[in-house]
Parts: sequence; C-alpha cells; structure tokens
Amino acid sequence: MRQHKNVFYLALLAFLLTASLSINSQVKAATTDLFISEYIEGSSFNKAIEIYNGTGSDVDLSAYSLELYSNGAATASQTVALSGTLADGDVFVLAHASADPAILAVADLLNSSVINFNGDDAVVLRKDGAVVDAFGQIGFDPGSEWTGGGQDDTLVRAETVCAGDTNADDAFDASGEWVTFAINTFDNLGSHTAACGGGGNTADDLFMSEYIEGSSFNKAIEIYNGTGGDVDLSAYTLELYSNGSATVSQFTTLSGTLADGDVYVLAHASADAAILAVADVTNSSVINFNGDDAVVLRKDGAVVDAFGQIGFDPGSEWTGGGQDDTLVRAEAVCAGDTIADDAFDASVEWVTFAINTFGNLGSHTSVCGGGGGGGQPEVIINEVDSDTDGTDVLEFVELYDGGFGNTPLDGLAVVFFNGNGDTSYAAYDLDGFSTDANGYFLLGNADVVPTPSIVFASNGLQNGADAVALYQDDAANFPNGTAITTTNLLDALVYDTNDADDAELLTLLNAGQPQVNEGG
Repeated sequence: MRQHKNVFYLALLAFLLTASLSINSQVKAATTDLFISEYIEGSSFNKAIEIYNGTGSDVDLSAYSLELYSNGAATASQTVALSGTLADGDVFVLAHASADPAILAVADLLNSSVINFNGDDAVVLRKDGAVVDAFGQIGFDPGSEWTGGGQDDTLVRAETVCAGDTNADDAFDASGEWVTFAINTFDNLGSHTAACGGGGNTADDLFMSEYIEGSSFNKAIEIYNGTGGDVDLSAYTLELYSNGSATVSQFTTLSGTLADGDVYVLAHASADAAILAVADVTNSSVINFNGDDAVVLRKDGAVVDAFGQIGFDPGSEWTGGGQDDTLVRAEAVCAGDTIADDAFDASVEWVTFAINTFGNLGSHTSVCGGGGGGGQPEVIINEVDSDTDGTDVLEFVELYDGGFGNTPLDGLAVVFFNGNGDTSYAAYDLDGFSTDANGYFLLGNADVVPTPSIVFASNGLQNGADAVALYQDDAANFPNGTAITTTNLLDALVYDTNDADDAELLTLLNAGQPQVNEGG
C-alpha cells in the first residue's frame, strides 16, 4: 500500500502484545494449494512444467487444468485436464513428448500442445476454473521473454515460496520468486524442496532475520535459528562487502550455541541503548555497513544467507531498501539466500519499517522452527492512514500475516476507538475473509486502490487521538460506546494528528510503546 499519502507504519512486532493469542483457525505451515515449482524452456522440444503439492495431504488432480496462453492471447490457446492423485510433498511433471530422455524419465504426463510454450507465453494452473498459479501474464506479450527470464531457461521456484501467483493478469517478473539455471538444466526436475508443507517446516540452516541501518551507529544484524535443534556457532562467520567490493572487507567469527527458535544479535558498539540491550555481541567493523553494502552469513565458508549482492554497488541502497531502514524477514521465509552474487531486491523477502525501529530486535516470528508459534501466522495491524489530503476519502487499515498469505481471518474483529471518551465507534467482523496471496487484508474507503475487502464510509476513520485494535472476538461484542478492553486483544495502534497522548488509549499497548503522530 505504498502509494497512499501520509501513511505511517506500525513496527511489526513492537505493537503486538507480548502475550498475544494464537489464532486457532489459521493455516499451518503447509501451502493452501498446488503451485508450479519448475519451468523448463530449453533447446528444441526440451519443455516441461512441474507442479508441487505442499498442502499437507494428498490431492485429487481431477479438479485441475493447465493452460497455455500464446503470444499475448487473452484466452487459453491450449488446455489439458489433470488426473490422478498427487501425494503430499510430491510433484507432477508434464513434458513435451519429444523432450530429452532426462525429462521424459521423470514425466507423469506427456503433452505436446500445452507444453509447447516459448519464453513469452503464459502458463496458468487452475482449480475448478479459478487461478491457483500463473507463470507470465495473460493478455500480454513481453517480446522474447518475461522480465527475469523464460526463454532458454530452467526456472525453479524459490524454496521460500509457499503459494502460487493467483493474479494472472498483473505484471510478471520471474526474478521475484524463481531461481534461474542455464538452458537444458534438468537436474532438479522430479522433486521440489520448499520450506512449507510435506517438505517439513523447519529451516535447513540459520538465516538473517533482521537488518537495522539507522541513524548514526544504530546498526545491527539478527540471525535466527529455525532448524529444530540447537546450533554450534563456531562454524559461522558474518562478512561485510563494502561499496561493491568483490572480496570481503571485514568479517567476524561467531561463537557459542544458538538455541532452536532463538536469535543471535550483532550490534555496533555505539548503537542506541535499545539495540545494545538485546545484543549478544558488539562489533564495530562488520556491523558498520551502509545501505549499499552486502552482508553475508557463511558456514564453513559456504554462503547460507546474503543481504545484498557481492561485487555490486547499487548506489545509495539496494532495490527495496537498506538505507535508513529496519528490515524484518517475512514470517513465511524459512531459508536464506544462498546465491550472494545475483541481483538483490529486499522487497521480495523483507518487511520494511521506519528508521530507528528497534522493537522487533531480539526475537523473530517465523512459520518454521521452534520460534514460529507452531506454524500459525500472526495477523497484525500493518498500516493505517486516517488523515488524507482534503476530504478523507482514502482512509484505510491494512492487516498483514507476515507474508504467509491466504490466512483465514475467521473469529477476528477490527474495532475503532474514539479518544474523546475512549469508547468504540465502529467494529467490523472478519469472518469469511482471508489475507491475499501476499499476506495483506484491507479495510478502507471506496476510493482506495486496490479496492478494500471491507469498505467503510468516507471520513469513517477519525484523525486522533484515536485507536485501531484487532481482537479475537466478534464485532457484536463492541457496540458503539464500548469501553476500551485488552481482553482477547491481538494488536493495536494508537495515533494522533499533533494531539497530546491519550493515557486511556495507551493501555492497549505495551508499557512504553508510543502513540504515533500521523500529523508529522
């Protein structure tokens, strides 16, 4: 929702109650449906599509079809109906009948009509007619290939992807979710590794879970252990690659043992006291990066995660952020970026917060490993805009599930509280709704883009001092005039437009957490 004016951001976990409730109706770390896990467009007829089942159970394929949209067609050029049963954790491979024997050896179905695409064609997976995944964009021809690849390529879905692209009409960039291999690479075909569903819900190794590049020396890196067991850190090093350097500028060797579900925080020795309070080690050489530097985590010399790109200087910061930012790894991410020399876009796996946001540091929420809350994503209030320019017709409240996506919101309610009297003035049930594929859910005015799932009247969100709260409860329990309560409270935001703090509203937050001034 970055296109809105006067948006302020709630620190993802800083505004959560420390004793937040689990949402029993939410999905586990399995995927909600099948998705395309590999795409091969090689020489001659070396073409194949692999479909992965990470749902946690076997799937009857009779409801599914695979479609080809050639040369920018707006309607399907070819269609094939699938059949059989796909076991949890397994894949279903469709191949061209004249493909290389290495492809045919793992194929479940030969089809030379749909599996006859070129690098600029769209391939869409549907269930009962609804799109569950798409490679490319229906109704658009990009030229020779899609942004990020598709011609003379093998593309494998990144391990961290746990949901398909259900919007087949929007712009497509393969680099966002796919790892590219050279033409006629067939080694991965026939199986898929994912940090979701049948493949298990623990991380294979440590990864970086938070990056802070704030004012002055407010710099820190947080490393998360979601492996399912304690980890000896003596094999790990953290490296800094400054100003596009292809060789390491500074490094530090880690030590000690990191418990499952815990984090290890490295901080600059002159950082803010709030950072130092949760730091495990201070280091002012590696933890002295700027927004355009790369930070790499290695184990026994091998890359296990990277922030940025070795050997490249992007200018002031990386695509998606890195300068004057706090970035928290999305909850759905269960593996590090092990390719440290490819193009880097922080927006793919990281959630960005305002400069000098430290409230998340010292713990990490993930759908993998011991720290993941049992694999149940937490839904929080992510963004609010209550004070738009002119007439308030672009107000909104955005919820976020940490990037997991398609999380049911049954049993939840959003409640608006008025600072004048400190009682409720609106409440909305979320029963029957879910977050979108990217993990977002929107309530707002009718003119907000994209259109909110729940629309409220213009000027329906007061300017403050007021509050927005998320409860595991029914809206019917919050008729207008209901007093503030923390019972069943999951998250809250207290805001104003240059108003004094409202002590009663602040009881919705943890002690010391601030009222946010949207008036700037």
